[in-house]
Amino acid sequence: MQKILVSEDSIIVNQHICKTLEGSGYEVYSAFTGKEAVRKANEHHPDLILMDIMMESKSDGIEAAVEIKHTLDIPIIFLTALTDEGTLDKVKDSQPYGYIVKPFNEVELLSNIQVAIHKSKAENEVKNNRDLFQASINSIDQTFFLFDAEDKIFYLNTRAEAMLGRQYNTVIGESANTVLAMARRSTGETVDFEQLRASEADRLFDSELVLKTKKEEIPIGDVILKQVEIRNGSFYTLFLFKDISDRVKARELELEMEKKRITSLIEGQENERSRLAREIHDGIGQMINLVKIKINSLSDSAEKKELLSILEQTLDEVRNVSENLHPSRLNDFSLEKNLEKLISQFNQDSAVKFTFTASDVPDLDLTKKTHVFRIVQEAISNIIKHSKAKESTIQLYGIDKQVQLTIEDDGVGYDAKALKSGTHHGLQNIQYRVNSMNGNFTLDSNAKSGTMLLITLPV
Repeated sequence: MQKILVSEDSIIVNQHICKTLEGSGYEVYSAFTGKEAVRKANEHHPDLILMDIMMESKSDGIEAAVEIKHTLDIPIIFLTALTDEGTLDKVKDSQPYGYIVKPFNEVELLSNIQVAIHKSKAENEVKNNRDLFQASINSIDQTFFLFDAEDKIFYLNTRAEAMLGRQYNTVIGESANTVLAMARRSTGETVDFEQLRASEADRLFDSELVLKTKKEEIPIGDVILKQVEIRNGSFYTLFLFKDISDRVKARELELEMEKKRITSLIEGQENERSRLAREIHDGIGQMINLVKIKINSLSDSAEKKELLSILEQTLDEVRNVSENLHPSRLNDFSLEKNLEKLISQFNQDSAVKFTFTASDVPDLDLTKKTHVFRIVQEAISNIIKHSKAKESTIQLYGIDKQVQLTIEDDGVGYDAKALKSGTHHGLQNIQYRVNSMNGNFTLDSNAKSGTMLLITLPV
């Protein structure tokens, strides 16, 4: 049963209205002053209030209506014998659901009540739906923007407010490009929203962006951009994304840990190479020298000369193996000199003609010299084994506080995806060494022009 509060200071009018409403099936409460109307409204929470505009008490109907509207938001119909413009303006300021001029008949009273209650229910449903929509949008774990056809902000959720550091009412109506300053994380290229909306509509972004606010740059990802059309033919653009700062930090930490693991692995390899080089040099080399001494004590003969020649070649081979395992010359000579010797050795034993040039190479620490030496060594071995090349050019230059290493050949080339797939361990080892030095590695290979490795390292 619907409840109505009748606030009228005339006892006769009050009781007449109450009897009429009770006869129509309403539950009715009476009040004769504005103060009493406020109290009973708080006590009974009626569905509608009939409020006399001017009552004899100090608290008139309009003041009571404003207080009730502020605290309870109950629909009110004013009863008045005054129809002057000033009085009606005061009524309008209190946002009533209507007013009835005295004297009135019962049909007019009941019809106005039914219309007001129906209107109140409809408005409450809209309000509840709006509150539900807002609560739902605010509960999602994504930053949410809704733009109109002119790319002006129509709606945003609390996550968007927090990310921008601005309140809802300060950004509504502003253009997307004014509020959202974005750039691609990979290139730093500014992203214009109109172009973004035109090219990326109705799909999920693969690339990550940076949102630039007044205080910071926030990496954002899982970006969804979708255009929607409502019944009247208007178009809106949904723009959703996540703050992926934690994800980026975790990825950077993972890369740093991977870099440390690779560095430790390479250091372990170099230590093992050094150990093997010492054992070969000090063990096998000394034993061969001892055999030479023994042979030298024999009388001269053709067999003696042949044995000494074989032993000398063996010693040279031992020295070469030992030097390749651990190039001790790197401690005493420049990187260029060591590479010249390395390439000279390969030119003697290989059908591929290697050419080496170097210029303005800065002093590097032993670790970087070793890495570059190993990279060239690995690349040359790959060329000899796989490329079927006739010529190869190796260039080492110092440019703007960087070292640039270029290795090119005219061979048959190979699938550059091998580097990413992990099936080509030689290239993978080069990539590991470059990563450990915070460098950049570019690979270009095809059947027509052969292969080019371009490596840039910070000094």
